Parts: sequence; C-alpha cells; structure tokens
Amino acid sequence: MKMKRKIRITLSLDSEVLKRLDKLCEDKNLSRPQVIEMIFSTDGVTVDYMTDQIKRLGLGIGF
Repeated sequence: MKMKRKIRITLSLDSEVLKRLDKLCEDKNLSRPQVIEMIFSTDGVTVDYMTDQIKRLGLGIGF
C-alpha cells in the first residue's frame, strides 16, 4: 500500500472562482476543502470524476 504524503497547497481565488467552486460544492454536498482535495488527488479516477463535474458547470473553475 502506498503511503500518502500531505502537502500544503495555497490557492488565490477571486470572487468569481469562489462562486463556481461553491456551486460545485453545493451540487455535490461537499465542503471547499473536500472538493479541492479531490481535484488535486493522486488518484486518477477521482481527478477524472472531478474534471467531469467541473466541465458540467460550463465555465470551469479557473484556479
């Protein structure tokens, strides 16, 4: 089993990006940290899933 390593990621998000991120959180009933963790996951399936969810927003998120 692979050992997971925690890293710190700092994002600078403007108000428009936060609105889109909050929309995704609301649609998936997840918190901001959960969504961001999934987007930056090392698990390819999780990243693919989140990419598809972001595409469905129509505007992307814009990190």
